[in-house]
Amino acid sequence: MTIIAIICVLLVAATCSGLNIGLLGIDPLRLETFEKCGEPSEQKAAKKVKLIMEDRHLLLCAILFFNALCMEVLPILLDTLVGPQLAVLLSITGILLCGEIIPQAICNKYGLQVGAAMVPLLWTMIFTTFAITYPLARFLDKLLGPEHVHYYERKQLEQLVLMHTNEHIDQEHGKKPNENNSSDSEETSHLDKDEATQIQGAIKAASMTIKDVLTEIKDVTMLPLDTVFDQEMMNYLYECGHSRIPIYEGDAQNIIGVIHVKQMIMYKPSLKHQLNRASVRQNLVFFEPSTRIFDALNQFQTGKSHLGIVRDEAKIYGIVTLEDLVELILQTEIFDEEDRMHQQKEIEAKKISLNP
Repeated sequence: MTIIAIICVLLVAATCSGLNIGLLGIDPLRLETFEKCGEPSEQKAAKKVKLIMEDRHLLLCAILFFNALCMEVLPILLDTLVGPQLAVLLSITGILLCGEIIPQAICNKYGLQVGAAMVPLLWTMIFTTFAITYPLARFLDKLLGPEHVHYYERKQLEQLVLMHTNEHIDQEHGKKPNENNSSDSEETSHLDKDEATQIQGAIKAASMTIKDVLTEIKDVTMLPLDTVFDQEMMNYLYECGHSRIPIYEGDAQNIIGVIHVKQMIMYKPSLKHQLNRASVRQNLVFFEPSTRIFDALNQFQTGKSHLGIVRDEAKIYGIVTLEDLVELILQTEIFDEEDRMHQQKEIEAKKISLNP
């Protein structure tokens, strides 16, 4: 009978020690993650332990109370079987090996699953020690404050995204970046480099303003309202490669609208058509320099315009386009056919200069 009691005490001590690390070591945010998007077994286990973990201080006190009780009872039980000196030695060995090392190693990896299986035992611990542990739990609440969900800051989220890329995980496991035991068609639960870059771009963009991405007014291709579309001007528009051109009247700080270069298709250079207000699209979008990136993106999504003027009461700082914002979030350049043509021309020009 005593041997059975010793085994039961060791099992309870092992359970308390393991769950103290494995279950209470799961922070509320991770537990919520398991519940909402974990594997089916993880979701089921998270739902089972959710209620009992709402009062973590009470659960902690109950677990530690039974753990301390087992450590005190075990030497007494062993003393009835062997001498006091051997009882102390066996007690230390049993508690250290069977009550600490092994259960903590197991629960460190399977704490959620073990905790879910032990929920009835944990409720029993709480109810049987409630008179002692409840005041202690409320004292801890007053001393340390209740348990709160600790959310990640932006920089921490960026680092977390980077740490969950296939490349980073392969490096941690000593694999080569392109080495993969699974087939190429097999889906992976981790992020590839492009996905991580775009997520990081979105996180960074949320803390940036339009002033960080605008094209300064001195670098903007603009035309005056009295522009004449002769052959020379048509050639200029073709070479600049822009689909939209801001139009100003009198002064570059007085932008009155935008023309779409595709409008010029119908103009015959020989007729020397002169630009006028009727040809200018005046549905402009204006941004303050302090406008946040996603606020500007939402305004672009209304379809009013894909080009915005950045200004305040004093002056115009420059322009920003929908493409600028998308490139910022995607963290990559978006090339269209015209961009590639200009790139090719630049490459050919460099070749000519290197080989005269």
